[in-house]
Parts: sequence; C-alpha cells; structure tokens
Amino acid sequence: MRWHLIALFASVLLFGSTPGLANVEAETGHTKARTYSAALRYLRIDLGYEVTEQDSEAAYLLFRFKHGRAKRMLRGSVEIVQTEKQVRVFVKIPELPEYEERRVSDGLMAKLRREYGAPPRREKPKPKTPSSDSAFDKDSDSDSGSGSGDDAGDRPADEKADPKR
Repeated sequence: MRWHLIALFASVLLFGSTPGLANVEAETGHTKARTYSAALRYLRIDLGYEVTEQDSEAAYLLFRFKHGRAKRMLRGSVEIVQTEKQVRVFVKIPELPEYEERRVSDGLMAKLRREYGAPPRREKPKPKTPSSDSAFDKDSDSDSGSGSGDDAGDRPADEKADPKR
C-alpha cells in the first residue's frame, strides 16, 4: 500500500503541471514595435517586475520578479517575433507552471487591446490585372483635347481631318 502511494506521488510529479517544460505563445495583429513597447510597459509598470535586459531590435525582454512568498527572485522572458502575417509573443518563466506564463501573456494581450484597440486589418494586396479597356481609355483621353487648347473633340469627324478649318 505504501509503495502505491509513493508511485502515485511520483507520477503526479513527473506528469503533472511541471515548471519549465513549456512556454506560452500568443499572436497579435499589432506591429512588432507596438507589441514590444506594450510588453516593456506591462512588465515594468503594470506588474512591477524588474527588466534586467532588453533589446528593441531583437525584440526580447528578460525580467526578474518575486512570486508569492518565494524568498528569491524568479526569472522570465518575453520574445516578440514578426511572421509573415502576424506578430507572435512567447512568454517563458522556467521555474513556474504554464498557467503563470499564460497569466502574463493574457495580461499583455489585454493591455494591447485596451491601449490600442483592435489590431489594424491587413488587407491582402489585390493582384494587378491589365484591363483591355485601359489602352482605349488612354487614347480617348488624348483626343479629348484637354490641355491642348484645341477643341477638336467638339468638332465633327470631317473637320478633325482638315486642320485648316
């Protein structure tokens, strides 16, 4: 009986909510620069964490904080990556369970919505298709007489042929 309890406890430790094995990923339609700026303010001001290292070009933040009744400071990171369509945000806190990373990530996404609103829609570029009417439109524009001072477009066709009239 005693070995069963020990085995159960060991399996919970091995397969339960283990710290450091996962990181949380979120996506936003906001720009990389805007997301980085919001993440820096969120960590420093909103959460009161100490940002120990930052790089706006590489778009990462390293931070330290005291969690609950812990006697020592814990470490974490936020990485912001631009993809083709969106910006991805990765939050890692190796010493805590995933739900703590999720709390930081969700808080950052809420801050982005609160301060900047919905992300701007990125419209797909429309493919340029040449229309068969475009050549005709250019020729008809040149015959309209605009800019030439000649009102040839208002004269009948037989008068256009004879410039002496």
